[in-house]
Amino acid sequence: MRKLIFSMVFMGIVFSSYAQKTIRLDEVTMELSSEALRLDPASNSLIVDIPEKYTGHFNESPLRFLRENFDIQKFIVANRDSYYDVYDVSFKTNKGNLKVRFNAKGDLLTSHQVFKNVKMPYATTVSVLRQNPDYSIIANKHIASSRNSWTLNKEFYKIKLKNGTKTKNIKVDLDKSGMGKLAAM
Repeated sequence: MRKLIFSMVFMGIVFSSYAQKTIRLDEVTMELSSEALRLDPASNSLIVDIPEKYTGHFNESPLRFLRENFDIQKFIVANRDSYYDVYDVSFKTNKGNLKVRFNAKGDLLTSHQVFKNVKMPYATTVSVLRQNPDYSIIANKHIASSRNSWTLNKEFYKIKLKNGTKTKNIKVDLDKSGMGKLAAM
């Protein structure tokens, strides 16, 4: 019985040591085939899961990432038999999503993005913590949108603060320089 227990423990250690081996994978690039660009007939939508080169690559600047990695003209050609006036496309990552709407010519009409717990600009973080002494930031949500443009028209953070058992939520509007203006919630 002793030998059996010792053998099982030894085998468990051996097998678990093999399970810890690191496997290095090749870099993933976003190359969508024309079949992958087809709209889902049930929901009339396309949802693309974004492979990132490194953590935060997509949510660092979603519209720039979209412009560099997604060809709307290929998308329109892949769906030419659908005869839509507008195309809604969603891009998702583990931190959030970007929803964009294009017209039939491929021009960007609107964009809306929401990302959770992302790195805020340093000046905004310092400003929030100075105005809320003894509080710490425990969560944030970055929300931004644009209309008829590749630049953001509206951008703000919803921030959750905590001080012991007390919590409060604040909203920080961002201006064009990236500086935050505190707004009550």
